[in-house]
Amino acid sequence: ARPPVLARAMAAAASAAPKRHFAADASGAAAAASSATKEPLASETGPAENHVFQTETRQLLDIVAHALYTDRHIFVRELISNSSDALEKLRHMQTTGEPVEDPDRPLEISISTDEEAGTVTISDSGVGMSREELMENIGTIAHSGSKAFVKQAREAGSKDVGANLIGQFGVGFYSAFMVAEEITVYSKSARPDAPGHVWRSKGEGEYSLARADGLKRGTTIVLKLRSNAKDFSRTKTVEDVVKRHSNFVGFPILVGGEQVNTVGAIWAEPKHLVTEEQYLGFFRFKTGQQYSSPLMRLHFAADAPLELRA
Repeated sequence: ARPPVLARAMAAAASAAPKRHFAADASGAAAAASSATKEPLASETGPAENHVFQTETRQLLDIVAHALYTDRHIFVRELISNSSDALEKLRHMQTTGEPVEDPDRPLEISISTDEEAGTVTISDSGVGMSREELMENIGTIAHSGSKAFVKQAREAGSKDVGANLIGQFGVGFYSAFMVAEEITVYSKSARPDAPGHVWRSKGEGEYSLARADGLKRGTTIVLKLRSNAKDFSRTKTVEDVVKRHSNFVGFPILVGGEQVNTVGAIWAEPKHLVTEEQYLGFFRFKTGQQYSSPLMRLHFAADAPLELRA
């Protein structure tokens, strides 16, 4: 769920909506994801099935792959948002008493980079996806706004597809093809005894899907970066993007094994529960002034006519 309306306005430059995915133990997520760039996260079993994207998906991929984004970093925000959604779904399954695989694992998002291999890997220990869910959620665009996205993107000019347009139509996963020449998705459903699968595509009209053994609950997305996007294979680059756009996601985000979203969304908390240290930390995070203090503060909430938290 995204932050309340006013909170989003306050944090527009630094936050992104929570949303989906991982495969290795959370405690060793960074190391496992890093190794994924050099060797497979799982062993593929049986022949890979080749599938063709539906027409709307092919059109969308063509637009995204050839768009000259001025803000290409939005793919990090979108994939983290998807991961957060998957973690929320897993948490909901747990609170409603549904059985899940490895229920004691921490709910985390992990990002690792590999400059030598030219990859960035985003993983989570969320709800994961079955074969059918991979085909439905990634292989096709069931979203009713997909045609509208393609239409508006063309009207805007395929070289002017911005972050707002991507987010507006809910096709954020495909923004990764803006920087990736190939994407591999490893996923295993949280349902006990569910098999794992690997999805792979170069965004050229088709994708492959195969069974994969050795995966744990969640999803891992490995991006093989284009030659003009290798900057995202550097840990510092990704860390800066996370701090700027995904800092207030409600789950720990680890980059290179270190948690980077350490400042909470204090506007969403009752003010009597927020400490002076939290207010000061939030101010210094937003302003970048590590030795300054605010002249004043206003913390309020309203439920009508709109729900506001600020």
